[in-house]
Amino acid sequence: MPASSVDGLIGDDDLLPSPAIDVIWRLTNHSGTLTADWYDSVVEDTGDDGSGITPEHYTELVGVVAQANCIDRFADGPSIARPSLPQPMAGEPTQQIPVGATQRDHWVPTVDIETPQVIRALSGVPEENAAMFILSDAQYIPIDEMGELTADRNSLTRMQVELVAARTSKLNECFY
Repeated sequence: MPASSVDGLIGDDDLLPSPAIDVIWRLTNHSGTLTADWYDSVVEDTGDDGSGITPEHYTELVGVVAQANCIDRFADGPSIARPSLPQPMAGEPTQQIPVGATQRDHWVPTVDIETPQVIRALSGVPEENAAMFILSDAQYIPIDEMGELTADRNSLTRMQVELVAARTSKLNECFY
């Protein structure tokens, strides 16, 4: 049963179409259950309000949810207060889709660039890809250091960083 159809589970503010709420819920609470069939049903779902989710909308949701969860979990570790979300900004999304973005190895359109799959996953929505790089630079490894497997960063060696990243991915049931 989709999260948006459970009475009282989600607020009644109607800020997002029900398919978007269901994607956010699944990404946040049950990411290990994501499948291609589920994805196909979500991007095809037009919801009660007649609005649906395009592959680009899905990519943006993944980016925003991943960033928010990453920051929240970082705060949860040492039991500090989670940062507040900023106020929404006025205006419309750019809706920029890079030339050549097509569905390849991912469920969503991506750009054919020479990077690891996990980095390429958000390349169909440039703003989300850029935001991922900012967070990755701060919490993981700057993109320009990805190829250097012997570099030390802060107090951990690259191999130690990769061990923590691999274990975290396994615990989070990440299929990358």
